[in-house]
Amino acid sequence: MFDKERINIVVSDMKNPDYEFLVAVHELIEAWLVRKRGISEERITEFDIAFEKARPEDDLSEPGDEPDAPYQNEHCIATGVERILCAAMGIPWKEYDETVGNL
Repeated sequence: MFDKERINIVVSDMKNPDYEFLVAVHELIEAWLVRKRGISEERITEFDIAFEKARPEDDLSEPGDEPDAPYQNEHCIATGVERILCAAMGIPWKEYDETVGNL
């Protein structure tokens, strides 16, 4: 995700450049805030792996939404900005969120 000099963001091809932009903005904001608050990528990865192992089959929730996620605050801020941009772009949140959740 990031090192001392740069943040690298890779976004899945969703056949919709607006959706790809929104995901990239979310990831950039989250990564920057995580860096500013000193939360290590290792800690995030460890949490995410444990979350995925325990995830029920039909659960599409985001690990960053979990209260015990080490980056929950940063994730929620990024999601807030993402929602604002969705509204400004005339993109229904539910439609967008389902597309991202099904990746």
